Amino acid sequence: MTKVKNILLIVLLIIIGIPLFILAIPFMILVVIIGYFQRKKYSKFLSDNNGKNFLNSINLKYGYSTIDIRSPKEVTHGD
Repeated sequence: MTKVKNILLIVLLIIIGIPLFILAIPFMILVVIIGYFQRKKYSKFLSDNNGKNFLNSINLKYGYSTIDIRSPKEVTHGD
């Protein structure tokens, strides 16, 4: 009896899993394509800004981060 239940469970998982996988394939392809273009865009950003000095300062009042293209020597407290 337990073998029959195990076989039914496996068949049920296959019947449900295969269609869900087939439906998920377009979303997986979309994620891969978006990831490719994001990596390409980030690579261009890195190559364009190679050698520049960045100072990442966090604005705690508003909760967002800004990036200044200034050397840390030029920045004073209170900016």
